[in-house]
Amino acid sequence: GEILFSTSNGGSSLSTRMKIQQDGTVRYYNSIFGGDNKPIYLGNANDLSLFHDSGGASIIRYNHTVGGLHFRNNSNADQMIIDSSGRVMIGTNSAGSATGDEFTIATSEHTGMTIRSGTSHEGNIFFADSGYGSAGIVRYDHSANAMIFKTNAQGTDKLRINANGHLSLGGSNVTD
Repeated sequence: GEILFSTSNGGSSLSTRMKIQQDGTVRYYNSIFGGDNKPIYLGNANDLSLFHDSGGASIIRYNHTVGGLHFRNNSNADQMIIDSSGRVMIGTNSAGSATGDEFTIATSEHTGMTIRSGTSHEGNIFFADSGYGSAGIVRYDHSANAMIFKTNAQGTDKLRINANGHLSLGGSNVTD
């Protein structure tokens, strides 16, 4: 047997809103509302919780010491994994090389990543150590249409390739 929870719209027909099946599966046919500061827990040890706090933050909390948080498509194939070490893997379940394994993107064809910024702004990749915000920078400057490489924070350009393909090295023109 099963237990049905139904509501009526005032007429004679009933609409099933929740069903507890014989095997213990609970099916919801509408929204689940937990309210602010009321988490919804899943798993025997509350491994996964969905939470909205009164400050407006929505949180998915994964509390597990092994495995990972898997995001899958309709065919149940992993699209993204955040493993128990905090590494992010997109398109793969294998982390990258040991010194570059925190973020891995993989496909079986051409693979890439896009940084999209405004037409008069910069797209940046910053490299930092534990005490310094930007020890090295790879930058694309849309307003100048130039690729720029910097070291030692926001210092002078170490390498610049302008829109015409001209190269500057350390501020000195190498090509005209």
